[in-house]
Amino acid sequence: MSTTKADPSESSPETLKLVEQVLDYIRANLVNIRNIWGAESVQYKSAAEIMDHYLEENMKRLKVKKPDLEELMKNLSLDSKLI
Repeated sequence: MSTTKADPSESSPETLKLVEQVLDYIRANLVNIRNIWGAESVQYKSAAEIMDHYLEENMKRLKVKKPDLEELMKNLSLDSKLI
């Protein structure tokens, strides 16, 4: 039986997968709003702000470490293909 504990400074793969799914959902919504209302619209700016706050709160709740989040965010682009 192994007594090795996971490093508490690292987020679990399951948590990171959940964060990835949240980022995909946020990106899909922002793309839809941008395509309908435009990137300079009040609707887009408001949605981006709301989604940013949502993401921040969930990252705290899930205890995602900043380096892990930065790694997930570095490839985040509204122009990326959504799966």
